[in-house]
Amino acid sequence: MIIRRLASSDVERAAPLMADLGYPVTVDTFAERFAALSANPSSAVLVAEADGSFLGLVSVHSFEMLHRPGRLGRITALVVASSARGRSVGTELLKAAEEHLQQSGCTMLEVTSNDRRADAHAFYAARGYREKRVRFVKSPAS
Repeated sequence: MIIRRLASSDVERAAPLMADLGYPVTVDTFAERFAALSANPSSAVLVAEADGSFLGLVSVHSFEMLHRPGRLGRITALVVASSARGRSVGTELLKAAEEHLQQSGCTMLEVTSNDRRADAHAFYAARGYREKRVRFVKSPAS
């Protein structure tokens, strides 16, 4: 298994992974989102690949913090294909994401995960992430 940056030529093979995360998208929608993300040098998508198949992916973002030194790194999506679960793909993707963010100057890392994902919460906790519950979210009016 290798972990590398996702390329625009990969989007057709990577888009189905979003369904494994519970957010199915069309290839065109995935391509648009990936292009927007790729335009930001503080963001990246890393993919795990073996034998020509994508086993999972992780998206990362970083930004400066005003209230403390260093950058904040955020993992906003981590998915392992259902056919590849239990093979340490998620652990390796998380390690690669952490390394990428630390090389980007991040002094604090966080991961977002839906309340209903108890298995994911246990996965992150086992890898040193602590739960902090206060987060406020608002969707602007369309």
